[in-house]
Amino acid sequence: MTSKESDMWKIYRFADKANEVNWSSRYQPNHEFMKFMIPYMLDHAEESIKKVTFEERDLKAVVGLSGGLDSCVSSWLVANTMSRGIKRGSSEKSRLVLMTFNGMSQEDLEYGRRFGVDLEKEFPEIEVKYVERDIRPLMSIIHNFTDDMVHTTNGIKKYPGELATRLIDLVVLEYADKTGHCGIDSTNGSEIVLGETVLGAGLEYYPLSNLYKSQVFDMGELLKVPQYIIDRNPINSTFGTDKVRSYFGEIPNGFSPRDVYSVLDPILFHIFNKKMKPKKIMQKLGHSSEFVERVYKKVKDQDHRRKLPHFAQKNKRIDLTRTISDRPNEDFKLYLDGCFLS
Repeated sequence: MTSKESDMWKIYRFADKANEVNWSSRYQPNHEFMKFMIPYMLDHAEESIKKVTFEERDLKAVVGLSGGLDSCVSSWLVANTMSRGIKRGSSEKSRLVLMTFNGMSQEDLEYGRRFGVDLEKEFPEIEVKYVERDIRPLMSIIHNFTDDMVHTTNGIKKYPGELATRLIDLVVLEYADKTGHCGIDSTNGSEIVLGETVLGAGLEYYPLSNLYKSQVFDMGELLKVPQYIIDRNPINSTFGTDKVRSYFGEIPNGFSPRDVYSVLDPILFHIFNKKMKPKKIMQKLGHSSEFVERVYKKVKDQDHRRKLPHFAQKNKRIDLTRTISDRPNEDFKLYLDGCFLS
């Protein structure tokens, strides 16, 4: 075991042994409802992109493309939105910029490059620009700069940091601001519930934030995202290692990453959406108490990432009315219950 793997497992590991998990307690997809929901998501994407860019007739967006499922599904969803807008006349021109960075792994770069070519072929009616840059020199400068500050202040370095994600989002957002594009954030709901978001990073529109990872797989399939993207193992962006292997020490033979998330996501749903305690979740889903307790603790420990601590008089905040609705309707709530409570 490398020191990197050891550090990663201390943070992410939920179960060491396969017998701690009831692998038959799974998310149940509802493809018919997902098909019903996708047109509404496309409408919302078009409205949101135009809202961010102050455009009435044109759609312009930029995505930081890792070649992973989330960024590829987000890109494919936005491309579908643009194509649909042009065909039905609600938009005149569309421009999608895909930015891939050499800074995480060679595998990310190769998947992103291949996907960029495939998306451009699939949507000839929209303008697609693929950009590839080596971000490692910039990362090295900032790493050395912050390490020097750690040394100067006699600090103790406890964590490798989240520089790659922060820096990529910064570059994408800076480009978006300078050119009037909407920065697309591809964070999914499972990451948000687990606190696997990077403070100081983030973009302007989150199409997947209300979908658990299992649902992102479903959406990718229904949108006909290339199969090699759906089959790819998710990568932990901080450590550059296999994400599902960081959660589980042992995984049954034949289980794909999609299968693993179909076991994990129902636990997250019961903790976060249904506000259930570990004992009831354990009884309902058949998992060991140790496994459920670890997941529960991780979710609760990351509350500050989902909603930053703030001081407010009389425990109130000033909230402005949103011009774009972001509340799930009753149909969506019923759909979620059907997938995770059956």
